[in-house]
Amino acid sequence: MPWCPNCKNEYVDGIKECADCHVTLVEQLEEDFVPVIFGEEEEIYKLNTFLEANEFTKAIIRPSEEDNFFELVVPASLEKRVKQMISVYSMHKAKTEMTNLNHSDDEMESAESDENPLRPNQSMKSSYTTQKDKAENYKTSAYTLVSVGILGLVFLVMALIGMFPVRFGILTYLIMGGMFMLFLVSGIASYRSYKKSSQDAVMENHLSKEIMEWCKGNLNPLNIDQVFETEQIPDEVRYFKRIDRMKECIRETYLNLDEGFLDALVEEIYPAIYDDSEGNI
Repeated sequence: MPWCPNCKNEYVDGIKECADCHVTLVEQLEEDFVPVIFGEEEEIYKLNTFLEANEFTKAIIRPSEEDNFFELVVPASLEKRVKQMISVYSMHKAKTEMTNLNHSDDEMESAESDENPLRPNQSMKSSYTTQKDKAENYKTSAYTLVSVGILGLVFLVMALIGMFPVRFGILTYLIMGGMFMLFLVSGIASYRSYKKSSQDAVMENHLSKEIMEWCKGNLNPLNIDQVFETEQIPDEVRYFKRIDRMKECIRETYLNLDEGFLDALVEEIYPAIYDDSEGNI
């Protein structure tokens, strides 16, 4: 099919001259090539491979004016399409690199875990809240609720006697007054819980020290591991068996212990036994 070299219009066979430009038609246009991207040789060839895989074979690779760089040039008429394909290539490359980075981070974390498989990771830590921590939480809640309740009631009284240029309806006074009274009552209840938890914290601390002393004299790697030392088990499974064995030994002497308290205590005792070469706490 003949083409006009000027306006680039295509004509049917048999036409010799462009009707608009009045120039002789040619059988094939000489396309102008324009550079669309430049970079290191390896990267440009990878990009060209991507284009060829998507059935685009008209790109040319040539040395760039920049030292040690190459550029990809394409027919000017296809520049927009190629740039869209390059955007897709860049997005795919970025996604692949991010995936590889995440896999690399996971492998590093796994390797760090494998260096000491006998120790639990953070996710295995007990969520037990000590009585001391409970007492502090109750104390904070008590002070906050009582303060809000008292300040709120004082504000309502001052507004009621006209000390502020604010006027509320009777229903508003009742609702807000009830709300602040509820804060005050809840604060008093939290304070009572704080006092009780403080006493329990003293007893819990005493019990923890007593069990620690008992473990110091009665638990060591030899008498813990002898129960399953002949078993062929992975190290991570061995850790849990050790934990269970330690809890069993403690329960035989100290009855009716809270399970969460015992879990937290054994997690604290374990590294002292197995990190100390002499097995002492």
